[in-house]
Amino acid sequence: MNQRFNAVWCVALMFCLAGCSGESGTRLVPVKGQVTVQGKPAGGAHLLFYPADGKSNPSEARSDPDGKFVVETVGKPGMAPGEYKVTISYLTNPDKTAYTPKPGDLDLEQLRMQGKVIESLPAKYSNLQMTELKIVVTEQGNPEVKFDL
Repeated sequence: MNQRFNAVWCVALMFCLAGCSGESGTRLVPVKGQVTVQGKPAGGAHLLFYPADGKSNPSEARSDPDGKFVVETVGKPGMAPGEYKVTISYLTNPDKTAYTPKPGDLDLEQLRMQGKVIESLPAKYSNLQMTELKIVVTEQGNPEVKFDL
């Protein structure tokens, strides 16, 4: 009887802990937008959205050739409502064309050190400690976020 009680208690505890786990239960709302640099679409830009409270993982997006993006959180479309600091990285080749990762490429940090890719945006957009970019995601989601850099 005591073993049966322990087994039931363990199963109940597992369900409780699973129900209390972080991001998997967080409601995500749709967030999409566009990023431009000097008025031109920034295709291939990498956007990271860091929660201001620092309690969860960042959300991310990569812009298409028209600079448009859809934000995902842990592989699922959308973001949790709240305030976010935003970084945008726009890597280019030395000839100023957009950098597109290729299979077999070296680590990005190695490519940067070798001068094969260049961060074309200033630190006030691309560095988490220096970024001036912020958004607030509402419970209803955001119609469209625009970053004109």
